[in-house]
Amino acid sequence: RSIMAASILAKVARDRAISAAERDVASLSPTLAVAGSTPELIATALDSTATGADGRMAVWLPDGAVVGDGSDADPEALRLAREQNRAFSTEVGGDLDLYSPVVTGAGGTSVVWARVPERLLDDGVTTAWLALAGVAVVLVAAAVVIADRLARSVTRDATELSGTARAL
Repeated sequence: RSIMAASILAKVARDRAISAAERDVASLSPTLAVAGSTPELIATALDSTATGADGRMAVWLPDGAVVGDGSDADPEALRLAREQNRAFSTEVGGDLDLYSPVVTGAGGTSVVWARVPERLLDDGVTTAWLALAGVAVVLVAAAVVIADRLARSVTRDATELSGTARAL
């Protein structure tokens, strides 16, 4: 059960990190959907997210301009997101890259890219595993103490009976 609990904790940590990045990506949609959004306005919206403030998010505008640092993004994945108008994610060396197309107010398609580093995907898992191990050690120690007390209470009567038998 401990192994199952540990794997569930790892899955929850991964889902939490991905969900946070997806929320940040989705929060840019209203800004991009407004006709006449300037790169400065988009940069401000980008920087207001945790992922953008960490420099792990960028936006490719329909005219080819890039807002944010998207130097690590895969050009083929960007093209695929724009042409197929579908959001998806790819793994890159343990990190996870999210690509999300957004139809802009001008009728073009922008692509929002966000990276979730491996350290965030595993954030808190080691601590949780150590806590589970600590709980397991405490439970085993408590079980040993309880078993010892029960064994003594059962054998005490037999020991007294044996002593009485020798006395007779």
